Amino acid sequence: MTWAQFRRLISQHFDVEELRTLCFDLNVDYDALRGDGKEAKVRELAALFRRNGRLPELLDALTNMRPLVPWQELTTGGRAGSSPGRQHQIIGYAAGTIVILAVAAILIFQSLKPKTDEGASTPSAAVSGDGIVDIVPEALGTAVTGQIVFSRYPADDPNKPEICIWTAVTKQVACLKLAGRFPVWSPDGSQILFINQSTTRLSDIFTARADGTQSKVLPIPDTYTNPREPDWSPDGQSLVFITDGDTEAGLYRLNLSDNQVTQITTNPNTDFNPDWSSAFVSPAKILFVSWFGEPLLQGIYTIDPTSPAPEETRQLLFSTASINEIVASPTWSPTEERFAFIYENVQTEICTMPAIAGEKPVCFAAAVDDLGMDWSPNGRYIAYTAHFDNTTQIRLLDPSTGESFMLLEQENYWIAGFSWKS
Repeated sequence: MTWAQFRRLISQHFDVEELRTLCFDLNVDYDALRGDGKEAKVRELAALFRRNGRLPELLDALTNMRPLVPWQELTTGGRAGSSPGRQHQIIGYAAGTIVILAVAAILIFQSLKPKTDEGASTPSAAVSGDGIVDIVPEALGTAVTGQIVFSRYPADDPNKPEICIWTAVTKQVACLKLAGRFPVWSPDGSQILFINQSTTRLSDIFTARADGTQSKVLPIPDTYTNPREPDWSPDGQSLVFITDGDTEAGLYRLNLSDNQVTQITTNPNTDFNPDWSSAFVSPAKILFVSWFGEPLLQGIYTIDPTSPAPEETRQLLFSTASINEIVASPTWSPTEERFAFIYENVQTEICTMPAIAGEKPVCFAAAVDDLGMDWSPNGRYIAYTAHFDNTTQIRLLDPSTGESFMLLEQENYWIAGFSWKS
């Protein structure tokens, strides 16, 4: 089941009052959801729970109220294949014919060769301390380096998140004594930024050392309700985050030296999914998603948060064309010449395009969630999460070929956000 089908299913089986009851049970303010009309409220409710890593909670609530509806099919499906999906380019029939003939010739040649194990490519596997098998295809070779910090929680208990680190050299997972979601490496790799429930809010922003010690909540005033989706500035001296509640639904900046909060965007709708560039290209800009227009559409924008008037630097790079289209998780490539994002309409796709207004994206079908996406440090792969039943994978997409590979698998766990460093 696609996300579009999931939203339509909610709209079909719930009237407005029942939707209000569902929101009340989930501790969500129905009236605070953006947009007018039931369909808009459903769209925002589903997006809210996807972004906050609370999807199992929403599925359980829907199942309790409508037990005969197959809600859980949203998280099931076949294993993601390695062949590219639909691309937003025209591929000539002549080229396709040549490829088919070439493949046929290779198959005939292979059938005539004597069978041998020489050169066979088999996955390498390592078992982490908790018995989870982590697999990296040999085909990836030394192209995969660095460390991935990620959050996972048991498929049957979303209230027990933990932060873990996967290391490419050892192919091992080590979990820290740290509870939280959506972890992000600091620019120098010495700290981890993440969100977790605090004593006063449903979500708060924390930092900790890379070994999981010295965890502390950041002193963001209570007027900023449920701060979340944080990301570091290139120098590590400040961070961007979003909030909801009585404050305006824009992007905010926290200066870590004096704990002062300043507003970056002033959109009357919602700005979210910020990704602050690494200053490879100056000035460093924030890539983010924004609702705009009437009826509400979505766009991917950049903005310069250091400008005296940031809103004057807002630039639209990509826009949806209808309310049925969704974009999420825009992510800068290491050189910041391109960015990747999730696009959803009839199917869910990963798209990549130059960071230039008016350019067209190239997209590949993928069983992708919007609970985390990042580029490999060398810019060769786009990493993303995909759920299959009660298993989550971090997969790699090669945007030059459309092939995808499983990098990391967590059986009986869901992953809620990750970050990759060199």
